[in-house]
Amino acid sequence: MRNTLLLCLLAAAAAPALPAQGPVPARITLAEAVALAADTAPAVRLAELEVRRAGARATQARSDLLPTLTANAGVLNRSYNWAGLGVGKAGLPLPDLVGPFGMGDARLQVSQALFDAAGLQ
Repeated sequence: MRNTLLLCLLAAAAAPALPAQGPVPARITLAEAVALAADTAPAVRLAELEVRRAGARATQARSDLLPTLTANAGVLNRSYNWAGLGVGKAGLPLPDLVGPFGMGDARLQVSQALFDAAGLQ
């Protein structure tokens, strides 16, 4: 009996230490498992992206029916040489070079599609 006990102690000391088990995973319900799989499955993610892309295309198509506003502005500073333009002074005491003078221009344009024949097809 003493030999058996000694043999058991030697075997236990010589055996490699087993790693401790991690924490027990939490139990989840079937509905939670399905929801988790739906959130992480690549096919589901791709389908969600396709839905978002289709919505963006629909928004883009509707934007063609909305009004368009365009704004332009410009400033010009200029001098004129009458002789270079081919304009004679007709004996008047005018300088050869006129200017510089500034000119500003600002424009707004609004357009709206009234009929879209391509949309009927």
